[in-house]
Amino acid sequence: MMQHIRGPLMAATVVAVMTFGIAGCGSDDPTSVDDSNVSTVPALSEIVAAVSLSTTQAGVIETALGDWRQAEANASPRRFAGRDGDFDPERRAERHRPMMDFVAMVAPSLDSGQLKDLAQFLVQHRERHRSRLGGETGERHGGFDDGRIAEELGLTVEQREAMTALRKETHDAAREIHQKFRNGNITKAELNQALVELHAKARQRLGEILTEEQLARFEEWRRERMKQRIERQLKHLGRRLEERVQWLTKVLGLTDDQSQQVTTVLETSIAERKTVLELLRDGDITREEVHTQMLDIREATMEALGQILTEEQAERLDAVRLLQPRGPRH
Repeated sequence: MMQHIRGPLMAATVVAVMTFGIAGCGSDDPTSVDDSNVSTVPALSEIVAAVSLSTTQAGVIETALGDWRQAEANASPRRFAGRDGDFDPERRAERHRPMMDFVAMVAPSLDSGQLKDLAQFLVQHRERHRSRLGGETGERHGGFDDGRIAEELGLTVEQREAMTALRKETHDAAREIHQKFRNGNITKAELNQALVELHAKARQRLGEILTEEQLARFEEWRRERMKQRIERQLKHLGRRLEERVQWLTKVLGLTDDQSQQVTTVLETSIAERKTVLELLRDGDITREEVHTQMLDIREATMEALGQILTEEQAERLDAVRLLQPRGPRH
C-alpha cells in the first residue's frame, strides 16, 4: 500500500471529492443563477476533441452522456439557494449529481491520464456554461450587494457598487491565496497570515464605505447570516456518505475492504469538521483558525488514507481533483 500521497493539493482533493456535496469553507458555486432551461451536458465531439479515446471508450462515453441528458431532463428546476436565498448544500449536490454519475460510469474504462483530461474538460465546460449565464454574481452566498440588506441599511447606489467591487476583489484575492497553497508555494502558516491580512484590509475598506451605524448593522447581519449558514451545513454534513463512497469505489476501483476503511476514515473526518463548524458558529474561533483546523483535519485524513490507497488509486484520485468545488467562501 502507498504510504505517502502528495501534499496539500491531494489532501484537499480527498476531503472535497470524497465528501462531495458537503459544504464547508471551500464552496463557491453560484446560488442566484437560474439555468434550468440551459443544458449542461457537453457534446461527444467536444469530449473526443479534448480526450484521446478509443472507439470503445467513445462508445461508453456516448452512452453515459445519454444518461446524463436524461437525468437532467427529469430533474426539477432548482437553484442552489434555499427559501431564504442563502446557500443550500443539498441543492448544490443535486445539481452536480448527474455530472458525477457520468464520471463514475466512464471512469472504469479510462486510464489516469484520460481521466484527468476528462476532468479538466468538464471543469472548462462548466465554466463556459456559467459564463453564458452571466458569470459569477455578487449575490452568491449573500454577497455585499445582497438586495435585502442593502435596502435595510439604506445603501446608496455608490455604496452598493463599492461593496460589490470589494466583495469580488476579496473573493478573487482569497482564491489566489488558496491556489498558491495548493500549488505548494506557501506554507499553512503563510496561508493563515495572508487570510488574516486580507480580511483586515477588507474590514478597513468596508468601514470607509459605510457609516458607523451602517457598519454596525451590517456586521450584526453578517454574524447572523453566518450562523444560519453553518446550521445548514451542520444539518447536511455527512449525508449520503455511503453514496459518495460508492462513487469513489467505481472511480478508484476500491475493494470491499478498502471501501469500508475509507468510510471509517471519512466518518472520523466528518465528526472533526462538525466540531470545528460548531466552534465557529459559537464564536469560539475565527474564520482564519477554521482554515488552519480544517487543513489539519485534511492532513490527518490523508495520513489515514495513505495506508489504504494504492499508488494507482491515488493517481486516479488526483485526476478527478478538479471536479471539487473551488475557492474559499468569504
